[in-house]
Amino acid sequence: PAFTITTNKGTLSVPAFTVSSPAASVEAIAGSKLTPAKTVVWAGEIFDLTYELSAAQGNRPQISPDFEWNPAPLVAEDWTKPEVTEAVVSGARRLIVTYRTRAAAKTASTLELEAANHLLSVQTGTLGFGIISQPRMEPVSVTSNQPVMQVRPLPPPPAHYSGAVGEFKLVSKVVPE
Repeated sequence: PAFTITTNKGTLSVPAFTVSSPAASVEAIAGSKLTPAKTVVWAGEIFDLTYELSAAQGNRPQISPDFEWNPAPLVAEDWTKPEVTEAVVSGARRLIVTYRTRAAAKTASTLELEAANHLLSVQTGTLGFGIISQPRMEPVSVTSNQPVMQVRPLPPPPAHYSGAVGEFKLVSKVVPE
């Protein structure tokens, strides 16, 4: 609260201390996106999927290495370890964290992938004064986009189809007993 104090220089008026919230929006501080390598795939086809988190360096982000994402109805491998890079976007330095996986859809349909949610902490100011100050960190939850994919049904198999798909090479060796 505001107050007055009597000093050897007379009475001084001290205004109330106020803290304003950060002016930047969550989108300006951090954002994320899911990007499938293809938006049209065959049922059962394996495709690459990338998750990317971008955070403003000016807010000194502390990024959790884990994020929440439900792959259903896709079948997906585990995400790779994060790859961290830096980039300049619109004149501001950003930290880019990239994860990769491979996935496949079992049945034909139009899919809207689930959004990924990532929790990080960003600096919104400082507490204290001078050498005893410390950064004020606030949690921020970032939600990715939800890309839409078209999964096409497999065409009917040709006559005399044996069930094998791909290129095969058979090598044999005769070994005397």
